[in-house]
Amino acid sequence: MYYKEIQPPPPLADLIRYYWVLEDHPGNSEVLTFRVLADGYPGFIFTYGNEISWQLKSSSSPVPRCSIFGVLQQYQDLSVRGAYGILGISFFPYSFHTLLNISAEHLCNRTVDVEDLYGTAGKQLTEKLLNAADNAERIACINGFISRIQRGTSVASVAIRQSIQGILAQKGAVPVSRLAQQLDISRRHYERTFKAAIGMSPKQFSRIIRFQHVLRHPNELKEISFADLALTCGYSDQSHFIREFKTFAGLTPRYFFSETDEVVENFVHLSE
Repeated sequence: MYYKEIQPPPPLADLIRYYWVLEDHPGNSEVLTFRVLADGYPGFIFTYGNEISWQLKSSSSPVPRCSIFGVLQQYQDLSVRGAYGILGISFFPYSFHTLLNISAEHLCNRTVDVEDLYGTAGKQLTEKLLNAADNAERIACINGFISRIQRGTSVASVAIRQSIQGILAQKGAVPVSRLAQQLDISRRHYERTFKAAIGMSPKQFSRIIRFQHVLRHPNELKEISFADLALTCGYSDQSHFIREFKTFAGLTPRYFFSETDEVVENFVHLSE
């Protein structure tokens, strides 16, 4: 299995965290299953090789070759048979405010074909990616596309960006009322603006960021208990921590840290 992260060019560094490439060539009959964890970072994927399908709970559908997905409030499973390749983008939470003409809420927990979002321009991008010689050429095509579609930032988007940076800095452990107060707006207006820009409420986003913070502590589990880890990451007790973890990962913390292999941030291979 091959995985690589690629940094964006400076003009797009405010929108894109990084590009990532994941490839493998297992036997044609082998089915691999990946768990995509709840995540506050939206993204983009272009798939090449065999057909890849998303599965949410008991339903499943093919992933469009070129698609954008919003923030995830719940885990999903991705399965693939045989050789595959994925070129992905991890965006910052606020990026969709300047890339979409619709509320980010419409993309929450969804994967949408780029052609459905951008029409002819999206179709042309898909064709260019299919005809590109390699991922370097594909990334150049995507960079050009994003540069053309991005819009200017508004006062509201700047305020939401500041709020998100505060949530990330506090690792999700910050009251919504304090965030609204810092922006000098009502809580109701803050929550409505945040949800339109990000796709979920600030409280839900904070919960997921706190959960994601837990994932960055695998080495500490060798030295401290789950109870101590729960308190370290801002949970009221161990039961609260395990309940939240199962909601966002679909697995217990013990099983997750001992039986899964993280391939990409927020993207793990489930053991057979």
